[in-house]
Amino acid sequence: MCSSMKKLHLLQKGQMLRIETNNEILEGKLKSMDEKRLRLQLENVRDIKRNFTYNTPQRLFYDEMIDIQIIIKKGSDDAKVNSENIGTGNSSKTEVEDNAHKSMEPISNDAAVNSVLDTDRAGLKLSHTRLRDPLHITQADQKYHKALVDIKHQSMVGVVIVPQLAIGNRKASILVVATSKNVYIFDIPTRENAFCDFASTLESEWPRKALHNSHKQLENFKQFKLAGVFDTFVAYCLTTGKKTPESFEEIVQETLNVPLTYFESGKSPQPVQHHLTKEWRSAVAKKALMQLKLAEYLLHEQMLAQFYRQCDEYSHTFSNNDNAVEVQQLLATKRAGLEHIKLNDDWKASLEPK
Repeated sequence: MCSSMKKLHLLQKGQMLRIETNNEILEGKLKSMDEKRLRLQLENVRDIKRNFTYNTPQRLFYDEMIDIQIIIKKGSDDAKVNSENIGTGNSSKTEVEDNAHKSMEPISNDAAVNSVLDTDRAGLKLSHTRLRDPLHITQADQKYHKALVDIKHQSMVGVVIVPQLAIGNRKASILVVATSKNVYIFDIPTRENAFCDFASTLESEWPRKALHNSHKQLENFKQFKLAGVFDTFVAYCLTTGKKTPESFEEIVQETLNVPLTYFESGKSPQPVQHHLTKEWRSAVAKKALMQLKLAEYLLHEQMLAQFYRQCDEYSHTFSNNDNAVEVQQLLATKRAGLEHIKLNDDWKASLEPK
């Protein structure tokens, strides 16, 4: 599957693009592009949400863009746009009318072009741009208990552990947890039992906790015995055959093709005051979210790729057989479809997809 940054070759000067941001859906002609930082400049730009036309070229940066689509003109009255719905693995084509308020209807058009910024089945799609402000939790209040409920309902969460910080006259560990909907920053006193419920969750097998280089992070977090660890560095080594000490940011860039600009705000100094800055909270929240997305990608797109392939073949055993009598005869044998299950395929050992 071609991920977002690898699709940039599809973009050419003069192409008509549709770019979705948090507040606008812009259509315009590509004037220039900086591939390294994914910075685009459009001219003749119109916001189809507001039906507003800009008089000057508009420059858009990576962190602003949720999706990019290439528009293929089909005559003067309509345009066709293709957006690959990575979340489901299916290709979804949409026809765009000039009226911005008219609903989009699916079309069939083999010549349409894939969405440029969709990345992987984990549903990343620049989800950091839609991330709500992380919730900073310092006491066992209602916010804390709601966070626990959310975390316990997940099959996997992303975890980032910040070393113990000297905050006032006490020490505290900062533990950041990303779920599919929220990011929580737990400001945990090292000598208090207020977070015993949270500790119990951390020490249980479920949800799985996605960490990177977990041995280094857990060295700074000895008050709890974390269980159910999914280490993305171990998964990366197994799926690539490499044992090189690459950083989390480098592996994310290589695997998900996310530019390093995503992490730039994370280069600020460690917080030393009780009031953690908004910029720092945002940086660690984005890292925890990316930690979860990386784990989901490595697990489902790499480690289980052959398993999913066999499931797909097995589920479509009768898809192309229109002979109802023959299908019933095959079903009666109770062995129909078993030929698609390769017991000797060594799918557990061969982690890298073919």
